[in-house]
Amino acid sequence: MSDNEIRLSQMIMGFGPGAMIDLPSRSIIVGGLPLWRQQIEPRIIIEPRLQEMLERSLTESGRLPAGVRLTLRQPPYATNDGDRMKRDVPALVFPLWFVCDPDSGTTPSAGGSRRRMVQWKEMEWSSGRFKDGSKTVSVTPMRFVAACKKGHMQDINWRGLVHRGQGQTGCRSAMWFLDRGTSADPKDLSIECDCGARVEFEYLFAEGILGGCNGHQPWLGDQSVDPKGCNENLKLLVRGATNAYFPQVANVIALPIDADHIGDIIKANLASLAKLTSVDQLIGVLSFNQALSSMFGAVDPVQIFSRIQELKGAANPATPVAGSPKVAEFDILASGKDLIGINSIDSRLHAKTLKDDEWRTGDILEQLLTRVVAVKRLTEVTCLYGFTRLEPAPVASDGSLEEVLLAVEGASLGEADWLPAIEQNGEGIFLQFDPAAVSAIVQSKFNIDRVNELRLAYDDWTGKFKNSPSFPGGAYTFLHSLSHALMSEIALQCGYPATSIKERVYALPTDGTQGTIGRLGILLYTSASGAQGSLGGLVAMAPKIVNLMGAAVEKMQVCSNDPICSESTPQAHFDGSLVNGAACNACLLVPETSCEMRNMLLDRLMLLDLHSAFA
Repeated sequence: MSDNEIRLSQMIMGFGPGAMIDLPSRSIIVGGLPLWRQQIEPRIIIEPRLQEMLERSLTESGRLPAGVRLTLRQPPYATNDGDRMKRDVPALVFPLWFVCDPDSGTTPSAGGSRRRMVQWKEMEWSSGRFKDGSKTVSVTPMRFVAACKKGHMQDINWRGLVHRGQGQTGCRSAMWFLDRGTSADPKDLSIECDCGARVEFEYLFAEGILGGCNGHQPWLGDQSVDPKGCNENLKLLVRGATNAYFPQVANVIALPIDADHIGDIIKANLASLAKLTSVDQLIGVLSFNQALSSMFGAVDPVQIFSRIQELKGAANPATPVAGSPKVAEFDILASGKDLIGINSIDSRLHAKTLKDDEWRTGDILEQLLTRVVAVKRLTEVTCLYGFTRLEPAPVASDGSLEEVLLAVEGASLGEADWLPAIEQNGEGIFLQFDPAAVSAIVQSKFNIDRVNELRLAYDDWTGKFKNSPSFPGGAYTFLHSLSHALMSEIALQCGYPATSIKERVYALPTDGTQGTIGRLGILLYTSASGAQGSLGGLVAMAPKIVNLMGAAVEKMQVCSNDPICSESTPQAHFDGSLVNGAACNACLLVPETSCEMRNMLLDRLMLLDLHSAFA
């Protein structure tokens, strides 16, 4: 792979439109969707549940025009067949300010370096270097840019900033970047002009010092400006900082649907079937229309109705298919069927429900579980629909896209009727939990107090957002904490690295919309576009899950950072992004690519003394 190429999964998870990438001699920003070259037939990814959810949420947030049907496409990829420039993803040079390299274009400075600042328009386009008199010198991109919380980003007007309040805005003298130390501390950095004007970096972090945002969108072109404008203040942003780009990603586990048989029947009768709004109405129609009923045979009406909603685009957002995407996943994995899906090479989901004698060991912890499913094959569909800067948007625990309506307004990828998406294959283990057993743990006096502390911290953090997702509750926090403990334990046994194991935590109402939390489960899985996702090591752990759970819980009794970790409360270490109880890198925190909640809503103390809950 070339130094200037990235994988398809990277295009979705961290290097999509609007992301900055460091090349050996340049910094670039990935172009928006309207700039992507689609001169070959793109690969369309079919996932109706995800498409419907994106259409509905993005239309409500104003990112997608009403009535536009959305498609999911795999990002274009480069090949070695001589036409790669027709198939790649374009990128633009950003930022457009540079500093000359230390070995050229510099002048001595007491206790540090003094490097000439130049703009892209002053450089030689052919070589990408700066001609300083008789010599040509190399340059490095300026590592500071300006951004706002709506995702806009632009070069800082360094000349205007340096000469601010001095009446010399027309000065065109040479400008210099001064670094008086070795630690890159802002108090050691400054910019000065040959005219004598100067600005210290430590003052650039003050609110409003960089001025208001103009809505620049450099990923859509040098002159692109958000037509809606922007009323936010610019903030100083380090080009390679972790808060420079937070992708907004939606993913679902693809469900098995016999599209060839069921879909063809529905399409032939869609005019009448599309009017149905519930499973009960469908059952009534089938009872009167024997011809149609015989076509469907013994197919479950729930499956038929779900397929109807997908084929008609889920035009009625009040139907269950428009709710949490996790509901349908939980229902099929917890269906109790011996075999789920079809065991074929092109199957998107194939799983086996283990018999009790295959996984029960007599340990008291098994009372937590009602069902264990070995997911031998699954397909995860992941779609990038936007991004934020400076701070991430909160994640909804039910897998919906509530964050697109939050005050952390994600930036647009560009006006298009499609979004980039990928399919990744893998395997996993699904655990269904007994609601009564989980309730007994969560409703203990100690855990009630812990959950209330988490709730207060979570509400305090999300209070600055509009339409923020509500606190998911104690059951979710308990299952999420147990999921992390299990991931760490399973990684020691299954052969996959911890970074390859992901989670989906199910703590959903019984009726799918509101009411008692009765759908409780954890799906631990792997997914990858290559071979590292279907090696079989995770499925092999399914019969051992009770022993693994016992070992995981045992390790959570003590943390190497105790007593600091165990005495932590959300109020004690709340930093505006992490809402946790007792959780640290030595116990519950996992790689962020593995966690569906960005390592939030975790508390190791909820896993202590579980055996006594069933004594």
